[in-house]
Amino acid sequence: MFGLSSSKKKLELLLKLAATPHTLEINYDRKSAESELLEVYPDLNYIIMSEFDTKSVNQDFEPDKSYQLRLKIIRDFYIYEYTFKSKYVDKSQYHGQRAHLFTIPKDIHSAKKEFTITPAEHDKVSLEFELKKIRQFRKVQSIDRKAIRFTASLNYAKGEYGKIIYDIDLKLPYSRQRISGILKHEGKSEYSFEEYIGSEEIYGAIREYAIRYFLNKSTLQLSVGKDNLIARPAPKIKKRGNLRILVVDDKPAVTRILKDILTTRNGVVVETVNDSRQAIKSLRKFKPNLVLLDVHMPHIDGIEIAKQMQDNPETIAIPVIFLSSTTDLEIEAEARELGFSNFMSKPVDRERLFEFVDRILLLNQIADVILSRPILVYSSETEFRKEITRILIGLGHTVFAFSTSDELMRSSNTAQGGIVIVKAEAGMLLSEVNIIKSCEQFKEMYKIVVPGSSMDIELVKALRDDKIIIAELGISAENLAFRLKAMVESC
Repeated sequence: MFGLSSSKKKLELLLKLAATPHTLEINYDRKSAESELLEVYPDLNYIIMSEFDTKSVNQDFEPDKSYQLRLKIIRDFYIYEYTFKSKYVDKSQYHGQRAHLFTIPKDIHSAKKEFTITPAEHDKVSLEFELKKIRQFRKVQSIDRKAIRFTASLNYAKGEYGKIIYDIDLKLPYSRQRISGILKHEGKSEYSFEEYIGSEEIYGAIREYAIRYFLNKSTLQLSVGKDNLIARPAPKIKKRGNLRILVVDDKPAVTRILKDILTTRNGVVVETVNDSRQAIKSLRKFKPNLVLLDVHMPHIDGIEIAKQMQDNPETIAIPVIFLSSTTDLEIEAEARELGFSNFMSKPVDRERLFEFVDRILLLNQIADVILSRPILVYSSETEFRKEITRILIGLGHTVFAFSTSDELMRSSNTAQGGIVIVKAEAGMLLSEVNIIKSCEQFKEMYKIVVPGSSMDIELVKALRDDKIIIAELGISAENLAFRLKAMVESC
């Protein structure tokens, strides 16, 4: 074990650890909990950690008290452990999620240990290869840096012992890799492929599986892509439910009419509120996917309710449609500053309303895709691309980011994608979407397009493609990412 004394080296290491899949543990008062190092702020002498997975631990932190922390990462076939002491500062927020501030530690100690993976039965890690013209399908017993071991009856192929076997398919969760290795008979029915070789992607796939195996029991997806993005544990898939819509208007006649209209759609459940003071309580209890909110109401107006929604990480990402019987440009401008751009005049246009509802229903349908497969991000706008990529990774998704459509088309990672987010300069969106639509690998993939102008919306609508979802005009990278998060968690 060794310690880092150089301030520069210590900060470089912390920054690297924050960008690497890891588990951060805390042990005190006979309690143990896990967290994640999210961000490092050298100028402020702070590090930000996510909430720990045990509720009581989060409540017990005392300001200025030092805590012993241990951070584990996987590199090659070694587990590296970093231990350090850090003082607790205060509770914090990090892109809509609860977090904690700690001071940057004075010393960091490191140790490493070589590991062997022994896959669990349900993981179905296997080998497929041909030997003497007979196809073999074998479950992997263990993997380490020297060999991949399995059991079989291969007496008929004694002449192949010690020889290199080519074109072996190694099947890992979310990945299938081609390797070559020397066939060794280790005794009875035990065999191995030693000195196995292949591309860097093979070792990347094994490393990602090892991260899942040793650091986190959630599902991890392979991420070897643009901008050196790293996979994070994906959220657990939840069963999809109905689309829940909350309608808030002080006039009972309006809420009754809207409920009657909305419930003509299958899979839609509507709750109505006529007292604006009860709106926030209903938001917490009903957990809607969409809110229809009257602007002018007694007690609390619609804009104030929207502000309270923005201040709460549980409601920040819920889409809102403002309802108003008058046009007030000042109020509309205030709402747009909050990130809301959907306004409807009363009486409501049924066609426009259902257009929005159908968009949310479609997002509900692709929730499992977003959870189980990587997200592709294509945008020529560097700031948007980096921001949404960073947030999505922080929310637990695997992301591949591309700055040109040519990069997107050529990358081997596109085949793994579940959805593609597309943002282009105003006036260029239609041509970029058409390029993506023309490629075979994207035909069945859902495409979330971020318009740059009202004209973009009309042009993309004209394509009449049920795999295209048009986001709100002017939506920020942060709001779009958290909309996806809220939709997935509510399904």
